[in-house]
Amino acid sequence: MSTASLGQGGGFDTAAIMGGLYGDGFIGFKGAFERGWVQAVREDMDALFAEALARPGGAVGRGPNRYYVEVHPERVRGFADLATHGWVVAVCEAVLGPDYKVVEIGFDVPGPGAAFQPWHRDFPTPPETLVGRRLNSLAFNVTGVDVTPEMGPFEIATGTQWDDSAGFEHGMFPPRELYPGTRPGRSRRWPGWATSRPGRRSPSTAGRRTGRTGPGRCSSSGSTPRTPGTPSGTTCRSPAGTTTPSPPGSATT
Repeated sequence: MSTASLGQGGGFDTAAIMGGLYGDGFIGFKGAFERGWVQAVREDMDALFAEALARPGGAVGRGPNRYYVEVHPERVRGFADLATHGWVVAVCEAVLGPDYKVVEIGFDVPGPGAAFQPWHRDFPTPPETLVGRRLNSLAFNVTGVDVTPEMGPFEIATGTQWDDSAGFEHGMFPPRELYPGTRPGRSRRWPGWATSRPGRRSPSTAGRRTGRTGPGRCSSSGSTPRTPGTPSGTTCRSPAGTTTPSPPGSATT
């Protein structure tokens, strides 16, 4: 994973940000938040998930014992800290410009027995990216648990944010013959970071309750933890960007 290095004067290095997202398609900032902050976010997500399960249609099913929940940002105590964090702002302004908008916060919850998610994008490649070669959305993820290999770390296929997804099912799910497998471009991403990737929504990391990310590249979530965790995720978009909803019940990172 590329890390956004500090530039002269303590600011963030725009070249490193752009190079990471336009290259691998994934960057991170280690130690962005204190552990206590993350634990508070997890408490909020646990409560919100329980509420969503008790409300008809409150949690969207994404396969056996896996759910996705969108929430009002004011219900998450750490939302303002996340949205205004210096690195998050620097990444958004570098890629999207100064007039970007935060459009969603949500989390993906894989429980015991949830299946591996297939490789996928979060939505079809937009023309701004496919033709214009410009990223017009970003997603940020913060994990709420310590992740082990058994929990299914988040995986990406580097550089696939530029792929033409016209031949994918629903424009998001590539055929199995295109799965990254063990090719060099397949890479695991370990939490302990605030992370960003191109996308409409915020990223989900595998094996725990997580926030969502968007369609920057093909990605895959692994198996679930014995005790699900809770990251929060936000998505930032350029005002000129368009949103293509995922089909109901589709698996997403």
